[in-house]
Amino acid sequence: HTPRGATLGALYVGAVRVPYGPPLDVDAPVRATFTDLTLHAVEPQQPDPTMLRLKMAWSTRGTPRNWSLSLRLLDATGRLIVQRDLQPGYGYLPTTLWRPGEVVTDYPVLPLPEGLAPGDYTLRIVTYLLATMEGGGQADLPITLTATTRYDLRDAACEQSRKGATILCRAGGVALLGTDLPARLTEGDALGFHAEWNALDVPGSDLSARWALVSPGGDVVGTAEGPLAPGSRTSAWPRHTWVRAPVHIDLPPVLPPGEYDVRLTLVAAGDALTTCTFPARVTVVPRPRAFTAPAIAHPQTADFGDEIRLLGYDLAQDADALVLTLWWQARTSPVRDYKRFVHLYDPATEAIVAQDDAMPRAWAYPTTWWAAGEVVSETVTLDGRAIPPGDYRLGVGWYDPETGTRLPAFDAAGQPQPADRVTLDIPVTLKR
Repeated sequence: HTPRGATLGALYVGAVRVPYGPPLDVDAPVRATFTDLTLHAVEPQQPDPTMLRLKMAWSTRGTPRNWSLSLRLLDATGRLIVQRDLQPGYGYLPTTLWRPGEVVTDYPVLPLPEGLAPGDYTLRIVTYLLATMEGGGQADLPITLTATTRYDLRDAACEQSRKGATILCRAGGVALLGTDLPARLTEGDALGFHAEWNALDVPGSDLSARWALVSPGGDVVGTAEGPLAPGSRTSAWPRHTWVRAPVHIDLPPVLPPGEYDVRLTLVAAGDALTTCTFPARVTVVPRPRAFTAPAIAHPQTADFGDEIRLLGYDLAQDADALVLTLWWQARTSPVRDYKRFVHLYDPATEAIVAQDDAMPRAWAYPTTWWAAGEVVSETVTLDGRAIPPGDYRLGVGWYDPETGTRLPAFDAAGQPQPADRVTLDIPVTLKR
């Protein structure tokens, strides 16, 4: 306080330094080893459900470098929940100040999302140098969380509360209060959302959820089954536990557009307890497609079987790489997932000096997804740094990866091409 009584808040008048940590016991356990650092113990502490405090015991034989920590919490499916990058000791205890032979205890804190279920998780510890991003190692350690978010549904007001007040499905003492289902889903995407669970009573058994997406015609097009929350057993949930858990349903790459139902079956010990269909539906919309090509720098037509046509290409070159953008068109909807190849070769010897084989768009858009008439572009980069200077040609083609058989290649005049490979019109000259 001032002499007149006004408060000044906290005044920091000096630092208190502990010059030495306790000596490292010769029999100290080792949980993980990193470059220059050793982790001996990790003790999780949860002062409340939204905070994870880690008591970590470290040692070093001596290091001239200040290592940073990246702490990541993963659920049982490997999904990243939270990540925090920091310096040891809140930045006040860099690793260059750690003395060989002493135990350094650190207390980093990770914020947790509300509604995280109790259960088994993985703590991923990564050490690295911030200035150069050089890695110092990684370790995955099992960790158990026990604190829970509590919510008594009887406290809900007449209006919809933040945690929901509507029971969509219930069985075994647990109720589904709500979801954040997307209203629209693009064909080819997986269905992902969160489910909000509430233990109306102490669950008497371990429940699992069987999710299904049902087409307008009643066919199940995608399913997912597992614990209500990854790595968590409902039998360990105290009464009024509120959990917000992720749900992921893989779907076929091709789906007819329309309104799809989401169905939930709650299961205990392999027996279905109840099945609920949600009033909200998910509308599947067609994947964005192009059926006309833009102006192409180098038009060139060639056919591969009766399924794929080359429309042309763009070519850019610098001292280090060739960047080739290819424009394809599906003559029909391909029946197999073909791989495309690009060869940079010496026309005098046929020796291939650079090559790229892949499914279109870096494996992200297989040919069975293409619609008849659709135009698909992709960019291929060939590293030219190790290629001797000289004159080369580019050749392209397609093949079935299961058999290695190439699709028959024909030029614009319908003439078969040697080795079922189409050579692009523009020659390539590499200089140094």
